[in-house]
Amino acid sequence: ERQQRRLEDEVDGLRERRQRDAQRLSTIVVPREAEAVQAELASLDRRVAELEDEVLALMVARALRDAVRWGG
Repeated sequence: ERQQRRLEDEVDGLRERRQRDAQRLSTIVVPREAEAVQAELASLDRRVAELEDEVLALMVARALRDAVRWGG
């Protein structure tokens, strides 16, 4: 559960960062800077997806462990 909470906290932080970067993108006028921010947004999206997969795997593992433990 501690590991899941840590991953969820990291996801929350990345989502906040993504929101800030997306807002910043709307104010950028230099094309190269806009491209860099877009690349960063894509990278954040990939990392969030990876972490969400890890959280899901932990939840499934816990559910299976509990099912075995309680005979369900």
